[in-house]
Amino acid sequence: MKFTVVMPTITLRMHAKDMTKIKASVKLDGPSDPPELLSRIILPTDDKDFLDLMLTEVLPASTRTFYEVTIEYEGKLNDELDGFYRSSYVNYRGDTV
Repeated sequence: MKFTVVMPTITLRMHAKDMTKIKASVKLDGPSDPPELLSRIILPTDDKDFLDLMLTEVLPASTRTFYEVTIEYEGKLNDELDGFYRSSYVNYRGDTV
């Protein structure tokens, strides 16, 4: 996913309940072969369902600079409204998707 930074940060945090076998990458969006900005991954624990991506440098606040984070993972698809769950919505034609 692509993102901008509204407050300087050296950590990206996201929900990651029941995610396993996590691989990630964080790079500046745009240049060919940009340097990797991810220094380490802190995996979710039993009491905290957050994935922390620790960066090599502080990302400055800027709505003009885009970064890209790529995450590969395995997760259990469930029908509970928690973690990685199945959902649907009704589109503009009235179809449930």
